[in-house]
Amino acid sequence: MANRYRLTGKCLMGSKPLSVNMPPTSGVIGIKGSKMLKLKRSLCTECQICMAICSFNHFGENTTKRSRIHVESDWPKVPAISVCLACQDHECVAACPHEALSWEDWVRLDKDRCDGCAVCVDACPVNGVRMDPQTDLPLICDTCEGSFQCVQWCPTGAVQKRNIRS
Repeated sequence: MANRYRLTGKCLMGSKPLSVNMPPTSGVIGIKGSKMLKLKRSLCTECQICMAICSFNHFGENTTKRSRIHVESDWPKVPAISVCLACQDHECVAACPHEALSWEDWVRLDKDRCDGCAVCVDACPVNGVRMDPQTDLPLICDTCEGSFQCVQWCPTGAVQKRNIRS
């Protein structure tokens, strides 16, 4: 049974608050380490639901500023979608001078080791790392710990799951 949450604040689809049914994140487990995100930019309508659900899932806030996935409009061209795609070399992990990032099924952040230097942002080859404007810590996709909320909520299929090699 899905839990009912109410997203408050500015709703991206209008002026009214948005009520959503979200599946619980506990118990929603993919095969860890085998799935990551795949993007179909041509299907993206720039609705930003993926961004809203990401920040709501991680911070309980209806804001796109703290999202780990970012949709940038370049109308009339296809929008740019920036998110960690689990590159083979995990360049953000290798670049971190404080060893605050590690790869364990997805990029994980040790908040105690991170000083907010943003070297990981510059190291990411796909612009998939952003800095949290409130904490100055990196925002890197963790697939909502395997529940893939952005994939579940994307109405067009622009954000999908894909198999990855270890």
